[in-house]
Amino acid sequence: MSAQTRRRRPTAAARSDAFGIAAVWLLALSSFVFLPGAFDEWVWPKLAVAAVGIVLAAITTPVGRLPRWALWLILAAAVVLVIAALTGAAPLAQLLGRWPRYEGAAALPVYLGVVWAGARLLGPGAPAPRLAALVNAISAGAIAAGILAVIEAFGLRPLGGDLSRPGSLFGQASDEGTAGVVLFAVLGVLVVRVFASGRRPVVATIGLAAGALLVVLSASRGAAVAGVVVLLLGAVLLGIGRPPRARLTLIGSAIALVACAAAIALAIPATRGRMLPGGSAWSDFGADRGRLWSAAAQLLAQHPLLGVGPSGFMDAFSAHLPADWFSAVMAPGTTTDSPHSWPLQLAAAGGLPLVAIGLAAAAWVVAAGLRRALVQPNGDRGAIALGATLAVIGCLAALLASFTSPAAVLLATLLAGVAIAQPAVEQPETAHSRVARPDAARRAPTPPPAQQSAPTTSASLPRAVRRIARIVPVALGVWAAAVLVTTAAEFPLERGVVNAQHGRIAAATASFSIARGLRPWDSDVTLIAAQSLTAAASATPQAPATAVSWAMRADRALPDSALAVKTLAAAQDAAGHLGPARAAAQRAVALSPHDPEALARLGLVDAQRGAYATARTQLDKAVAIDPTDADSWQALGYVSQQLGDTAGEQRATAALAKLGRK
Repeated sequence: MSAQTRRRRPTAAARSDAFGIAAVWLLALSSFVFLPGAFDEWVWPKLAVAAVGIVLAAITTPVGRLPRWALWLILAAAVVLVIAALTGAAPLAQLLGRWPRYEGAAALPVYLGVVWAGARLLGPGAPAPRLAALVNAISAGAIAAGILAVIEAFGLRPLGGDLSRPGSLFGQASDEGTAGVVLFAVLGVLVVRVFASGRRPVVATIGLAAGALLVVLSASRGAAVAGVVVLLLGAVLLGIGRPPRARLTLIGSAIALVACAAAIALAIPATRGRMLPGGSAWSDFGADRGRLWSAAAQLLAQHPLLGVGPSGFMDAFSAHLPADWFSAVMAPGTTTDSPHSWPLQLAAAGGLPLVAIGLAAAAWVVAAGLRRALVQPNGDRGAIALGATLAVIGCLAALLASFTSPAAVLLATLLAGVAIAQPAVEQPETAHSRVARPDAARRAPTPPPAQQSAPTTSASLPRAVRRIARIVPVALGVWAAAVLVTTAAEFPLERGVVNAQHGRIAAATASFSIARGLRPWDSDVTLIAAQSLTAAASATPQAPATAVSWAMRADRALPDSALAVKTLAAAQDAAGHLGPARAAAQRAVALSPHDPEALARLGLVDAQRGAYATARTQLDKAVAIDPTDADSWQALGYVSQQLGDTAGEQRATAALAKLGRK
């Protein structure tokens, strides 16, 4: 090779492969990304990185594609979701997606794009550098997340926050556990296969250990069960075609790993209390999920055809909360935006049709992934295909008792695309191939690389197809830019909340206006602003009027949201508009009959209006559900005094003394 040849610039194919490797890194690491200083550090940053990875995937040479059945299922699901959203209580907001996970037109295209990109980048015949990039990126992310999880297990909080169960790089402990199952599955298969071939994958092995630690340290019971399922199923699948002694060794190793993980879990007090079977934590978990799933089933039984629309569960569920929900399950002031089980979540978003589509898609992905993995039992490609399929199974198992989020779903969707990918160029069927015996292809020798079909070049495509191929990356680039702008809105939104907390109402309003300008479609930006300004309504004279203005906008956008109506009632109460405040409080009670905040607000407004008898009724209900609310007890004591109810006044005084209030 001459010096001139060595100095030659990289070819177009090399540049394209560089984009492909970069896309793999971005997509694989998107689940681990967070953004300090954002209002929500965990959702939009992950989606934005994934969107950029999808754009890079679009400008690379494809080595795989999604099968037709996947495209038809995606189209059917999209039709159901659009119809369900348009028939929901807040059509535009539900169509686009609601806070906190925006699982509508805002986030769902990212998930679908990641599946498409996974098939395109890492399908059959994927270049070895791309496969290596996938393994290295997943391993690096697992190691970083595992190190942070260990630090947090010692009580330190390098990323801030005061949660008793922080979520490492995923934001929430359940997401940490689910992500750990996904990492453990894909890296576990790869490490076992590579060790069997005589190599020693050091980085992947460390990543595997980190994935197992994430499951254990998350103290997520759903993830723990899913991890055991993946471990035992993986041992069985890896033993196919091996001698009996090798199969027994794999199964024994899996059991030993389960025992080791259990020992680590028992050694950590915070994890031990949640993981021990039969303990109070398990009974509480069963009772909490039992109440949630029972109430969700009652809601969905009334809407079997289309559910309540995407992102509609949070508002619709408030009317079906059990009477003891806030006293036994959720703290007052919190909302439940998911039924914490992916089949129920599908039923809520699109009714029974979407459940059928989702179950069919899950079964098809698992079947197609296993078929591809078992056809390629040897080599890294077969290991990655099997690991990807096990990762999808583990994710589905963990999400049976948890909610979806980018932290848990993005990596699983990437691996789902890898598992079901077909060759990029579909071979034409001939009369001879139609009548050939099905096992003929398996017996036929694989042609050498020089004789295999090369990917179709743009010059060989029809002109119309080439035009579309040029437009798609541009369109995806515009879409990714919109996702980045949406992510940027998190910064002024956070500044607005902080300014409102410190009583800087003018600065808060300006920040909220910027956030709303960057994300004009998001009704929850308005609602978050209204809540923050209402909480600061006593800070300055102009604060109540500003809070009412924002709360009215939120109420118009989300008319069936108990949270929006409660915020409006509180803002109007602070502004002294008692008539409208009482009407809003009555609406809030109608939307959420067992919400102590709504009952207390109605009681407080009635007390200010001099309707002491009705005020006492509402306040009695409020303190019965939430006996720790000192403001409600104080108002109840005042109302009892006005009614001459000495016993009621003494009861309120005793409750306040117990709470440390006079």
